[in-house]
Amino acid sequence: MKPLYGLLLDIGCDGATFTEKIKKFNPNLSIIAVDVSKKFIGYAVGKCSDISYVVSDGQCLPFKEESFDVLTCLEVLEHVIDPMTVLKEACRCLKNRGHFIILVPNGSSQLFRIVWYLWLKGKGKPQRKAHIHQFDEDDIEKQLLTLGFRIVKKEKFHFGMLLLLNTQKINEECQDD
Repeated sequence: MKPLYGLLLDIGCDGATFTEKIKKFNPNLSIIAVDVSKKFIGYAVGKCSDISYVVSDGQCLPFKEESFDVLTCLEVLEHVIDPMTVLKEACRCLKNRGHFIILVPNGSSQLFRIVWYLWLKGKGKPQRKAHIHQFDEDDIEKQLLTLGFRIVKKEKFHFGMLLLLNTQKINEECQDD
């Protein structure tokens, strides 16, 4: 992927693990990272001072329309109550022609379903209810297309268990259902 420029919003930054990596590989990028958890934001603030942190729910972002050049939502959508609302908010906050990068577990992957099942039977028991939603790759692509995004690049990795979508907002107005 080419270097990113402008202002990036990382939705659901958790402890900023991904956010820090994005900043490291894109030092000229200005980043605002949000998470619903004050605890996670508190932890993240101590890790990287070049990033601005805001406690906020991705389903109701406190930013003006078309404020960002790039948005990321990395391993977040499977944890939120209403993923479509997060996608709509992302569309609202993203500039036209801006990129929205999403990473989700690939619910279409038989291997992911097996590994996740085994994980929850063992060490992952405390995370049993962590994934509220599962995303079939065709379904998430249809949702994004419905909102006015085009798929720029789709990549599967970790033996197809993770799905990365680089999308681009292709219209001025986000489409509603």
